[in-house]
Amino acid sequence: MCPGGRRELIIPPALAYGKEGKGIAHRTLIFDIEIMEIRNGPRSHESFQEMDLNDDWRLSKQDVGIRGLYTRKEFERHGYPANDTRHEAMVQD
Repeated sequence: MCPGGRRELIIPPALAYGKEGKGIAHRTLIFDIEIMEIRNGPRSHESFQEMDLNDDWRLSKQDVGIRGLYTRKEFERHGYPANDTRHEAMVQD
């Protein structure tokens, strides 16, 4: 994304407030965001290498998409189903 770019972020209930959310449990969160400014910050090389499973120095849907091994491992690590179709919408675009 570039400055001025807009996106809609959809966060399913399992990744939002969870079952314990006070008065708002089981709700999907929808955020409309706009990038105002991009600043250079410290780069986390370790995270990038962890996600770049085929070592091509690029992040593709195969690396981090819903069918990607990294994404599946992260969902399972947090106790969520890795094949949830709502997650597919989060990695599109």
